[in-house]
Amino acid sequence: MADPSLTSERIQADFERDGAFRTIAQYVERKLISTDEATQWKSRLFALFQDKIEEARREVRHLDASLARLADIARNGARNRRFQSPDPDVLRLAHELTTFDSWIISLYETDLTMVSYGAPERARAKPAEMQKAMDELYKKRSAAKNWGLKAPELFKLG
Repeated sequence: MADPSLTSERIQADFERDGAFRTIAQYVERKLISTDEATQWKSRLFALFQDKIEEARREVRHLDASLARLADIARNGARNRRFQSPDPDVLRLAHELTTFDSWIISLYETDLTMVSYGAPERARAKPAEMQKAMDELYKKRSAAKNWGLKAPELFKLG
């Protein structure tokens, strides 16, 4: 039976600070929970991962559909048609880019949530790292006068 000092508030704080798996291992090591309880907790965590994986799969399907629509819009927009203001090709592109971006953000949130289960500090750091990398990429692109410049070395993986 779990140690009575393990309130739901303490468990949540420990999970958020140290990650769920590290917290479970520490609790077993300190004899705050039994190995059987740790097994149950681990099983519940993996069930959470299953839910998040299914969520990510749905988001990827939406992303794929949005990419197909974007490809169609880009093909149509690449034809030499007279520019209008407002231009229907530009309006369609803007609308679909908003949809695409929304699904990217949704998938990113799902990713960060899964990362946070094991490494909450990593999940919290990733958005700031992305912002810094994008700022540097914009500077490099501007200096090179190349909107399509790639610089994967700016982005921290994992």
